Amino acid sequence: MDNSFVQSERERRLKMWDEINLISQERLLKSEDVRRIGCYGSARGVWRDAAKTTGHLTDSGNGVCIGVLSVGRYDDNIDGGSGTYDYPSTDSKGYDEGDIDSLRSALALDLPVFLIQNLNTQGEVVIKKAPYRRVDLIRFLDDSPAGRFLVFTSSLEGKSDYVLPKDVTPSCFKKRELKKTTSTSKKRSQSAFKAALINSHGKCECSLCDAPKEVIEAAHIVPVADNGSDWTGNGILLCRNHHALFDKQKWSIDPTHLEIIPEFDFELRSLQVMRSNIRHLKHSPNKEALEWRWNQFNKE
Repeated sequence: MDNSFVQSERERRLKMWDEINLISQERLLKSEDVRRIGCYGSARGVWRDAAKTTGHLTDSGNGVCIGVLSVGRYDDNIDGGSGTYDYPSTDSKGYDEGDIDSLRSALALDLPVFLIQNLNTQGEVVIKKAPYRRVDLIRFLDDSPAGRFLVFTSSLEGKSDYVLPKDVTPSCFKKRELKKTTSTSKKRSQSAFKAALINSHGKCECSLCDAPKEVIEAAHIVPVADNGSDWTGNGILLCRNHHALFDKQKWSIDPTHLEIIPEFDFELRSLQVMRSNIRHLKHSPNKEALEWRWNQFNKE
């Protein structure tokens, strides 16, 4: 593959993104704006514009995905910053296989993709058909272990910082610079951290209960305030309630047996814990991180 063709396609998409941002500064995007710009132009969930993305980019004839439409009908888990996009599955087997191939091509070529959602007149994301569109630029991180969906994270700036930096030596601790961090970069970092954990766990669910995936968050075991890193070994997926209780030291994880241990005056039932341990996780958190958290819990 000639990298110049891939770079040219990347630049084309970023120019589209610039145009989207210019319009968004003045008003809400309309469906005709999205189609005219070219980030989406289909009645299907996946827009691949095969005429413009075959040939030099791929010779499969299926093209490379440019945009995906998420209207909440399937199992997509999208919070505006990160999530998963399920591979399509309908009776149109040939079309679905082509769509999946185009999604995987976008991942393989490391090309950004547009995420399109419906907006009502108040600018709120809705499931039903609506007059306006919300468009984010996303980058797929990886195929899920189950092979059913792609994990993604979005860049609020659109051109950089799609993923977390890779540490040469993975560690649950990271010395952080003592400087003011913008809320934008914090959100972007948290989105990438969550997406990486979803990929590691193989699913988006609370490690302790069956809360809906819309309320699942990425929790640091060693907190960022204590120089905790964004390595997946220092993270665990939790619902908002169990995340808050974890941070308030109402429960912790025994690092030896991976049992959930409540504070002395609580029971697991009162904390609405449905799974008494985390041994079911495909990848357990780093033991050093768990030991650090366990020591803090016992100090309390």
